[in-house]
Parts: sequence; C-alpha cells; structure tokens
Amino acid sequence: MSEKKIILNPGFIIIPKTPSIIYSFIGSGIVFTVFDNEKKFGGASYFTKPYTNFLNASPLFAKHSFLTLIKLMEKEGGKRKNFEIQIFGGAENKKIKGFIKNLAFENIKSAKKIVFEYNFKLAGEEIGGIKGRKIMFNTKTGEIIIAKVLKIRDEDWYPK
Repeated sequence: MSEKKIILNPGFIIIPKTPSIIYSFIGSGIVFTVFDNEKKFGGASYFTKPYTNFLNASPLFAKHSFLTLIKLMEKEGGKRKNFEIQIFGGAENKKIKGFIKNLAFENIKSAKKIVFEYNFKLAGEEIGGIKGRKIMFNTKTGEIIIAKVLKIRDEDWYPK
C-alpha cells in the first residue's frame, strides 16, 4: 500500500490519520517534525514568524506552531517521552524578492529555544545557509529526505 502524499504549507499543522508522506518547501521559515518512536506515527508544523505579542496566535508563529503540534500528537495517543523532534529551514537568501534581514536567524533561535524550554531534545536539524529545502517526511517510519536547493517559489522563501 502506498502512503498518502500531503503538502505542508506555511502556517499549517498536519498529523495524518494514516501513514503518509508530508512534503514541504522551506526558505526562511521552520518546519518542526515530531515522530512517536513507540506508536510509529508523526506530524509536522510550519511557521514563518519567530514570535508574537498576541495571546491568540496562529501556527504562523513559532511557539504556537510547536505547542499545538505537541498537543495534537498527545491527543492522538503519543507520549512526550517517545517524541523525536527535528527542525528544518531557516535559510537566508538576500537575492530573493521580499528578503527580510535576520528573519531566518530569528526563526532558528525561536525554534531551538522553544524545544529546549519544554525539555525536549533535538534528534536532528538541517538549518541555516543560503539554500532552501525540500523535505519529505514519512509519518510511519520517521524517515526524512532533504534536498537543499536554490529554486523554490519566492513565497516559500519569505511568505507574506
């Protein structure tokens, strides 16, 4: 049986009910992946802004993106002690239309701070640099394939 294919866009959180491959294209934003090693399922979220002063925020913001993903994983039966957390993205490319200086750096800093603030360990990361990333995350196995690329859509680099 072939896994379902799902695209993860900025500001979204996905935890598929059936084994799936989550695809995403990342520039300055960050994708969190969470895999439960015991239950063998996973999910992902994608944020583009490091922080907000609003109490009611969307998954476009780091903390809300991560905490909502964790809560939804727990709601599906996952246990924090079994979670494998990885982060991807945070590239900065000055040649791209809509460039925002230091946004990528702040996104990386926020992602790491939140993971450690909530006592998780990072199982892996592929962050920084000037190349965007295309990722494929298998929610059944936890395997991730990463391609570092220069050509992704401008809105994937610096979403509005």
